[in-house]
Formats: sequence, structure tokens, C-alpha cells
Amino acid sequence: MGILQRYCGDPRALVETYLNYDCDRNVDNMFQTLIEDLSKAASQAVMVSPLHQQQYEERATKGALNGSGSDWQARGTLPPSLTTAHLTDRHASVDEEIPKEYIIKRQALDCLVEALRSMVNWSQQGIADVTTGLEGDTRQSEDTRQSLDPSQNDSSSRITNGDTPLPPSTPVADDDPNQLEREKQRKTALSNAIKQFNFKPKRGIELLVREGFIPSNSAVDIARFLISEERLDKAQIGEYLGEGDERNIAIMHEFVDTMDFAKRRFVDALRQFLQSFRLPGESQKIDRFMLKFANRYVTGNPNAFANADTAYVLAYSVIMLNTDAHSRQVVKRMTKEDFIKNNRGINDNANLPDEYLNGIFDEIAQNEIVLKSEREAAAAMGIVPQQSGGIAAGLGQALATVGRDLQREAYLQQSEEISHRSEQLFKNLFRNQRKNAAKSGGIKFIPATSFKHVGPMFDVTWMSFFSGLSGQMQNAHNIEIVKLCMEGMKLAIRIACLFDLETAREAFVSALKNATNLNTPTEMQAKNVEALKVLIEIGQTEGNLLRGSWRDILMCISQLDRLQLISDGIDEGSIPDVSKARIVPASKTDAQSASRKSSQSQRPVRPRPRSTTTSTSYSMEIAMESRSDEVIKGVDRIFTNSANLSGEAIVHFVRALTEVSWEEIKISGQTENPRTYCLQKLVEISYYNMTRVRFEWTNIWAVLGEHFNRVGCYNNTRVVFFALDSLRQLSMRFMEIEELPGFKFQKDFLKPFEHVMANSSVVTVKDMALRCLIQMIQARGSNIRSGWRTMFGVFTVAAREPYESIVNLAFENVNQVYKTHFGMVISQGAFADLVVCLTEFSKNMRFQKKGLQAMDTLKSIIPRMLKTPECPLSNKSDANSDGSIKTDTSKQVSRTSQEEAFWFPVLFAFHDVLMTGEDLEVRSNALNYLFESLINYGRDFPHDFWDILWRQLLYPIFMVLKSKSEMSNVLTHEELSVWLSTTMIQALRNMISLFTYYFKSLEYMLDRFLDLLTLCICQENDTIARIGSNCLQQLILQNVTKFQPAHWSKIVGAFVELFEKTTAYQLFSATTSAGSGLENGMSPVDEATSDEKSLRITTANGSTTSDVESINDDEARTPTSAATDLEDYKPQSGLQQQPVVVTAARRRFFNKIITKCVLQLLMIETVNELFSNDAVYTQIPSPELLRLMGLLKKSFLFAKKFNENKELRMRLWREGFMKQPPNLLKQESGSAATYVSILLRMYHDDSEERKSNRGDTEAALVPLCADIIRGFTILEEESQQRNIIAWRPVVVDVLEGFVNFPREDFEKYIETFYPLGVDLLNRDMGAEVRMALQGLLRRVGEIKLGLPERTDLPSSPTNSMTPARRRSSFK
Repeated sequence: MGILQRYCGDPRALVETYLNYDCDRNVDNMFQTLIEDLSKAASQAVMVSPLHQQQYEERATKGALNGSGSDWQARGTLPPSLTTAHLTDRHASVDEEIPKEYIIKRQALDCLVEALRSMVNWSQQGIADVTTGLEGDTRQSEDTRQSLDPSQNDSSSRITNGDTPLPPSTPVADDDPNQLEREKQRKTALSNAIKQFNFKPKRGIELLVREGFIPSNSAVDIARFLISEERLDKAQIGEYLGEGDERNIAIMHEFVDTMDFAKRRFVDALRQFLQSFRLPGESQKIDRFMLKFANRYVTGNPNAFANADTAYVLAYSVIMLNTDAHSRQVVKRMTKEDFIKNNRGINDNANLPDEYLNGIFDEIAQNEIVLKSEREAAAAMGIVPQQSGGIAAGLGQALATVGRDLQREAYLQQSEEISHRSEQLFKNLFRNQRKNAAKSGGIKFIPATSFKHVGPMFDVTWMSFFSGLSGQMQNAHNIEIVKLCMEGMKLAIRIACLFDLETAREAFVSALKNATNLNTPTEMQAKNVEALKVLIEIGQTEGNLLRGSWRDILMCISQLDRLQLISDGIDEGSIPDVSKARIVPASKTDAQSASRKSSQSQRPVRPRPRSTTTSTSYSMEIAMESRSDEVIKGVDRIFTNSANLSGEAIVHFVRALTEVSWEEIKISGQTENPRTYCLQKLVEISYYNMTRVRFEWTNIWAVLGEHFNRVGCYNNTRVVFFALDSLRQLSMRFMEIEELPGFKFQKDFLKPFEHVMANSSVVTVKDMALRCLIQMIQARGSNIRSGWRTMFGVFTVAAREPYESIVNLAFENVNQVYKTHFGMVISQGAFADLVVCLTEFSKNMRFQKKGLQAMDTLKSIIPRMLKTPECPLSNKSDANSDGSIKTDTSKQVSRTSQEEAFWFPVLFAFHDVLMTGEDLEVRSNALNYLFESLINYGRDFPHDFWDILWRQLLYPIFMVLKSKSEMSNVLTHEELSVWLSTTMIQALRNMISLFTYYFKSLEYMLDRFLDLLTLCICQENDTIARIGSNCLQQLILQNVTKFQPAHWSKIVGAFVELFEKTTAYQLFSATTSAGSGLENGMSPVDEATSDEKSLRITTANGSTTSDVESINDDEARTPTSAATDLEDYKPQSGLQQQPVVVTAARRRFFNKIITKCVLQLLMIETVNELFSNDAVYTQIPSPELLRLMGLLKKSFLFAKKFNENKELRMRLWREGFMKQPPNLLKQESGSAATYVSILLRMYHDDSEERKSNRGDTEAALVPLCADIIRGFTILEEESQQRNIIAWRPVVVDVLEGFVNFPREDFEKYIETFYPLGVDLLNRDMGAEVRMALQGLLRRVGEIKLGLPERTDLPSSPTNSMTPARRRSSFK
């Protein structure tokens, strides 16, 4: 063991052993095996008295056990000689009373720690590179303990002795860590594949081939590997080769063929054959082996026997003889005569010589055929050959033990076994080395130079170190042994940290944490305090590399604080153990009751001390030790030294501290005095690290901020108040440091206030969060930069609150900020946040007064914004849109970006309140302010910005007409009805005023305005449709003198679209007998959705379709030319004997058709009123007016076609379309009246532009006029009285218009109109028709008969249709 101690104390020897053995696939792992054996020896259970332990420690201190030269390393001298004299002296000096097993166990532990120390020393260069900054600071303190053994400060001496690697100037090829690590991995892979073979041979072969250890899948390559690899289990080789598969047999044949039996004795050949595998137990497998062996032997020795059968039978006989002679189960053994007799006549019916057989018999009897590997394994296990048994032997053995020292003999026997095992191990090593030398042509020694080898060395052995040290540390009571184990743990942690071996690091740190026993303070002992000190020291020395293991260390520090509180006399039950936070989750009911209870007082009350009877259960020594200067200063140093941690390490440290803090709060949060130790420490380390660069602080705050978010929403107000106050103090400190433009750290560290405000349900917490911000504004308002955005975010959340005190407090402070810091708000890009904040105040319907005040503030922002120098829109401004100072290059900033940055937020605020505000007065103000602002300030807006306003502000106001889903989510049915009937209608009128006011700027958007009006007119809601129609008229009337031909083209195009959308084409496909247009999808308009109910405006009497029904009733009461056909149906309709059942979907479809008919009438009326206006008529070009007339003619023909289809109308009535058979009389007569009126005016217009189009006008006018009179003459006076009344003013217009034709044109059409006038004489005409007909006949007489002309003709032939008469066409 002394030699091993010296070996483990030599860093270079350990590393080079690993490089030359463990990284060489051809030899066994010497370093790994050594550590594993030392770990087993150190972990061995040995019965020893404390007195013997003390004796050993005393003599070890004096050097009695290790010899006088045990301190050669510390002294830097040469090691003592390994002569026999030294070894003998050492054994002679050992007190025989101390058990030898304990000495071995204790020395093995020393070896493990010494090996770790050597590995740390070899890693010294790497430690210096990684931890220079941290250790350079901590080592300056006199209270910091060194991570290496303080009693043996041997790092300098070892460096001078050349045992520590120096950084090479150029890489050494032989010592390349990456290459050697690959070799080691390759060796490990081979070892794993061999293990797989020894467990499942078939899978093992597949793995070996896949990994490339066997060159190919051929039988030859597999056989060569099986014969050459000695680590393969011989029994598994036998089983694999003995299988009856064709492939296995082929491999077995190749396996045997690799052996050369030429010129070898038969028994020697058989021994060689049976050494390569173990014969399987099945006879068929044995038979295949023996057959191939006999074949191979005879092939190499053709003259040995008559044939191969002789070798086959003799081989079987020898195997049977070997079993018979050496098996314990055989009672009657075979004699020579029996053996010779068994082999008679086997040599081709001849006998083998007796002397030959006798020689074989004697050789087998004296030297059993047995596998060498089994013999070596038995020797390595210390199994000596068993003596013959029996009663006499047992009695003799009992008598022989009398007076003997059995313990001493057992020790000697154990030593003999170890010696035997070592001998076998070295024999194997030397044999493998010779074999490898023969392969490679010589052994190449690899010298060690790099510290990086220690990482892989520790990675393969750390579990052995761990099992050897942790068990002893846990079970030992001798403080020296405990300290030694902890020293080893500390060294192991240093290596694991240096090489980032996470699992190893966590295992060792966790073991030390458990060794502190802080979760059971009453059972703590001195060794537990020692473990705590080691952990604190590790936190100081390895801080940069601990990563996730910080959590265990900080958990122990938290438990240490608990121990100190308990030792002060505080009841242990009132301070829950933080380590049990995950085991005992708090219930919600407890949390709520505790929250209510704790909210009564913010100041913690000191709990009562424990009674004196129970306080004695704590050891006073432990209590004093936990408060010692060493412990307290060590803990403080961990937190103060956090300022020296690297940027990555500080994030791990803070994350671990937040996790422990959260565990503290969770486990104690329901008590009257929740623990906030770690929360306090978080604030402390924030102060210590205040000078860190912003880049590092951003990562730190990502962790800290999330923690404050969680703590700030906890259900115990004491915890929340402490967290908010801590956050306020930190924020005040951060704000002392000036933030440069463009950074946003203030914005980030104030975010938890916004999170708490949004997620907490306690009013007092919200109030405190607001007051923290108010205090910051008052104290540090001039230093706030990016923090304004977060502050407005907090105020925005507060603006939505249902608590008046919160809303008032927030609004007052927003107003104050607006008054005092408006310029800074703009320069920091928080202008939009301020506007959003005020918007939320406006939308809070619980407090209308504050909403109206917020709207007024929003309105006042605009003029103030334009006067503030920080705003780029200001004439005094020297700033860009982002708040930065203008430079020469900043002149390229686009105007639109400035509008978007400042105008858009304010205007969008009005839009937002307008669309989603719940209070009608606030909403009305928003609408007025929006359009007032646009009209007052829009003169300078560029086209691009007007586009943005249209897309995002103006047009979306009316999107509800397209999709009700968005608005229906925030408004009820009644609210939506009110919104449509008030806000939206007013908005539509304002849109027309805006277009008129900024016609020059917005004329390019005419088509968009027309599309919007088209959308309104096509609504089912009659009010919206009529307002849309009215606004369309106003748009044209107010801008009629500004329109150019291109504008008129767009206007007429809009009418084309309107007439198309309102033409009820579905009338001809709505009946089921006509092909069921509903089901066949012939309707150009999709099936109505349920949302369309929301567009109806409820009247006072609850009716929603009064206008539609009244028109339908008028049409239904109008007699038709098919009255005799209809009379047969009236009794049934009146009695309602068979009511028609109409589904809801079909009724909606019918209502859509009816709505279209009503809207078409509205469009005809709009055209009539609009183009009877002199200004409009004068401005519109004739081609566009004629295109418009074409729409009227198309509407007339459509209505006429439907009215003439009596069968279709009756089917619709029968299927429940209406209560009476439908007709389109008003559409037919109204479109015709307007058509005739406007065309006649155009015809009689003497302007040049109209004259140039008179031919087209005449062609469009005359045929239709003739059709109108012709249709009127065939109406029946009794049954179609309403039709007659409807058409009479149209006929008057036609007759008067024709009478006023110029002489040439009148004469040209006399043949058309005169017969029609004669036909009118047969009818019961009214006075107007009679007077018009009189004028016609008089004009015919004047032209054809030469009668004198009358002078009392109508004074205005261009306006022959009076307004009253035109309106009568629509009644």
C-alpha cells in the first residue's frame, strides 16, 4: 500500500498510466481498475474500535505507518528507496493490535484522496486559465481556505519537480488529448461490444461488425477475431460455433482451420483445440467440433493414423477419460485397461500401440485438460485446489486448528491471494505487451504534457471515487476520516467543475449537501458542520464553474439561516424547512386564509421563543459553530464575491438563488412571518453587481424579473409588499445610472410592476405598485428614459380597473407626467404609449367623468404636440421621428414616418374609442374629435398617410357592415343597434364632409368612398341604406362643380354596381318548382347569416321591417291583368285553410330578395332626385348620363318581365314568398318615369354637348315611349285600376314630351304616336291624360292639316314632368 500511495501521489505517473494503458485498446484499463479496487477496499466493512482508529490516526500523523519519508512530496525531495529493508521496517513498526483489514481500508482511502490531489495538481494550468479572476480575489482574504490540502502546500514543489504540465508552445502529436480521447472511446466501444457478445453472441457479432472491429461479415474475418480476442467468453464462443446453422458451421470450420496441428502430438493438438473455446453440452454440437478437429489433425499429420475416423474416436475417448479422471461426481474411475479396451480396433480395424495409449492415459491423469482462462480466474479469485474430503479429513483439520492464530493465518492467506492475483495481472499485461509489440514492431511510450487528460480520467472513474468517499463520509465518526473524505470530495468537485462534468459535479455537491444534515438540526454533529464549511468554501473557490450546483449550496445557506433562527429560540414549527417545499404543497384554501390574515399587518411580529425544556435538544456547540466568524464571513463572502463571477456564472448564481427564494416563499408563505432570506439576498447581490455592463445585466434581469413577477403575484401581501419595495429600491438605484439613447434596460426592469398590476387581484397591491412608480417619477423623473414606456403600460392596466381609487390615482399621475415630462416622453418614443394609456381611461365606462377628461386630454395633445420642440412635426423641432437629434443624414426621414409616429396614435385613439367605447357621450366626442382633427390639421398630410388613415381608421369604422363578428364580440345586440343608428350614421356624414373639404387631396380616393357608400346602400337595414343613399347624393351635390369626366365615370360605375347588386335575379329561381334556386345555388348572394339580425334598427313599436312590409302590401293590393286567375285563390288565402310552412333559412332567403326589390326602388328614386338637380344635370357628360339611363331601362325591362310572368308570381305566393302574389309595378313605372323625364330633358337641351348626343338620346327615348303608351292602352279599368293610376303620369310625360318635339322630329314619329293616341280615346282618361292627348291631336292638326299654331303651350318643354308628378310614380 505504501507503493500505491507513492504512485497515487505522482501526477505524471497516473496520467501516463492512463494514456499508455487505458487509452490502448490492446491492454486492460490499469488506471481505472486500480481506482475501482481502491474504492472497493476503502468501502469494505471492517469492525474496528474507536481506540484503534485513534491509534492509527496518531501514528499516521507521526509517520509511523508511512515511514519516516512520507512527507517527501511536501519537502520536495526524492522519494525513499523501495528496498526490502524499508518495506520490512515498515511492517515491523506496525502495532499488531490494529486490524490489518482496517489498515488496508484506511490506506486505500488515503490513496483515493492522494490520486485526486495529483489529478488536481496536473490540472493546475487549466484551473489557472478558467478561475484566475475569481480566485485572485478570494485568495486575498485571510479567512479563505485553499481548495488543496493546507497542510501540504505542494503545488509549487510539484511544479519545480516537473510533475505539473507546462503549456507547450506547439501541440505534441503523441499527447493530443482529442486523439487519445477518440482512442479511449474506441476502446470503450470494443469493450461494450465484447460484453454484448459474452451476453448474446449473435448480437455481439453484429455490433462488432457494425463498429468495424471485425473488418467484414465474412466467416474468415469473424473466425480470426474469435481466435485472437482473449476477452471473449470461451463458453459463448463454443455455443456460437456449435450452432447448427449453415453460417455458424462455416464460421466454425474457418475457426478450426486457423489452427496449425502439423507435427504435433495428438494430445497437445487436442489441448490447443480445447483451449480456444469451451465445449458446449449438447452432443450434436460436440460431434460437429470433433469431426472438424479430426479432419484438421489428419490434414496436418497425414501419417499419424489410418484415417480421420481414428482421430475422431480417439478424441472422444480422451475427452471421456479427462472427465472420468478429474470429475468429483465419478465414483468408479476408469483404469488403463479399460481405456485400452475402449480403443481396440479403432485404427481401421487395427489396434493402436498399448504404449501409446498408456502414455495418453498417464498424461491426462497427471495434467487435466482445462481452460487456462478458468485456471487464471480461479487463481485471481484466490481459490486454492480443494483437498480430498471425508470424515477423517474433517476431523484432522479440526485437530490441526488447536493453538493456531486463525486471524493471522487468514491475513496471510489474503495476502497470498492478492500476490497471486497481482502476479496473474502482470503476466497478462506483459503477454499483451509482447503481443502488441509483435504487431506494431515495438512499444511506443506516450509522455503526458496536457492537463486536458484529467477530464476523461475523472469521467471514467468518478463513480468509484464517489462510492469510496461518500460512504465513508456518511458512516465514519472519526473527524479526521470525515475531513479526509471531504477533502477528496472538494478535489473531485474542482475537477468536475473544471472539465464541466455535470453529473459528477451534481453528485458530489449533492452528497456534501446531504452530509450537512441541516434539515434535522437536532441531530447535527461536528462532521455535519464540517461539510457545511466545505460547501461554503467550494462556493467561494469554484463559483465560476458551479453552474446548476449553486442551487444545492444556496439551499444549504438558506437552511443555515433557519438553523441560526431556531438556535435563537424561535419555534422550529414556525420556520418550515425549505428543502421540503416540493414535498408539502400548500392548499389554496390555506393560502387564501393566510393571505387575508397576513394583510392586516405589514410589520412582522417576532414569534414566541421555544420553551426551555425543548431548547436543550440542540447542541450548543453546533449552535455556536453555526454562528462562528468563519461560517458567517464565508457566507457573506459568497454573496459579495458574486460581483467577481463571470457573466455566465452570475446568471447561474442568480437563477439558483431565485429558485431557493421561491421554495422559501412557497413553504413559508402561509405563515404570519414568511421567509424572505433569499429574496433579501437577491436585492443585496443586485447592489453588489450594479456596476456590471448592461449586456450582462440584461441576462441577469431576465431571471430576476421573472422571479419578481411570480413573487409579486403571490397570495401573501407581506411577501408582495416586500418584493415591490425591493424592486422599487433597485429601480431607484438603476435610475441613478444614466441610460444612453436607444437602450431599453429601464423598460425591462420596470416590467414586473406591469405584470403585478395586471395579474394581482388585491387592491392594496395594485395601489402600492402605482405608488412605487409615482415615487420613482417624483424622485428620478429627469433620469427616466426607456422606462416611460413601461410606466405607461402600468398606468394603462390601471386604467381598466374597476376600482375608482386606482383609476383616479393613475389618471392624476398620467396627467402630471403629461404636463411636466411631455417632451421627454416624446424623445424616448413613449408618445404612443401615453396615447394608449389615455385611450384606456376613455374606454372605462364605470367612470364616465374620467373618460370624458381623458378624451379632452387626448384632444389637447395635438396642439401641444405641434408646439413641443422634441416633436419632429413642430416648427421648432430639432429632433427626428424617433426622438434623436437631427443630423444632415436624418433629412432623408420620410414625412409619412413622422405622421405615423405622432398623428396616427392620436387619431387611432379616437377611432378605438369610437369603435369600442361603451359610453355614448364619450363615443360621440371621439367621433367629433377625430373628424375635427382631420379637417383642422389634414391639409399637410401626404397621400401615403391618407392611405394609411383610410385603411386603418376610416374604412374600418364601416367594416361592421361587412362582418359583424368583430363588433358583436364587444357589443350586445341592443348596443350594436344603437351604435349603428347613431355613431356610424354620423361617421358616414362626416366622411362626406371630409372628402368635400379636402377634395384636392382625396379625389384619388373617390372610388373608395363610392365603394363605401355602395356597401351602406346594400344593407338590409332600411335606415342605413337611405342614409347611404342620401350621403351619395350629398357627395355628388357638394362636389358637382369639381368633378371631371373621369370622376363622373367612377360615379356612374358605382351606380352600375348598385343597380346590379339590387336587382332581384333570384325571383326567377326562388321557387322549388322552378328548379329550387336556393338549393342549386343560383342566388348571386350567399345565404343570409344570423348576424344580419344585428343590422336591423328596432323601432318604437318593435317592428324591424315596417318599410319592406308596407311596400309589399302596396304591391299585393295592386290589381293585375290576371285578376280572374287570382280570384280563384283568394278564398283559400283568406281562410288560410292550408298555411304554408316556410323554413327559417328559406324565409331569410325570401327576405333578402324582398330587400333587393326595395333597394332597387331606392336607387331609382335616388337617380330621379339627383339628376333632376340642375347643377348635376348640367355637369354630367352625356355619354355617362346615357349609360345611367341604360340602367333604368334594364330595371324597367326586368320588372316588366317579372310582372308579365303570372305563373311564376303565383308559385311564389303559394310557397310563402309573401302574403299576396308579388309584383314589381313600382319598379317598372318608376324606372320608366325617371328614364323618360331625363331623356326628354336631354332631347330638348340645346347645349352643344347635349346636341352632339341627340341621336343616341332619340334612339333610346322613342321606342320605350311607344311601349309605355301601348301598354297603358291595354290595361283593364276594372281589375287594373292601380296599374292605371301608376302609369298615368308617365303617359302624360310621354305625350307632352312628344308634343314638344321639333317639327321635323315630330313629323317623323307621327305614324308611331298618332295611332296610340287614338287608342287612348277608348279609355276612361283622367284630366291630365285628356289634356296631353288634346295637345297631341292639336299638334298633328297643325302640322298635317295646316291649322294655325296656338301660343298657350307649356312654357318649359325641358321640364315637362313636375316634381309632384315624378314623386307620384314612387307612391
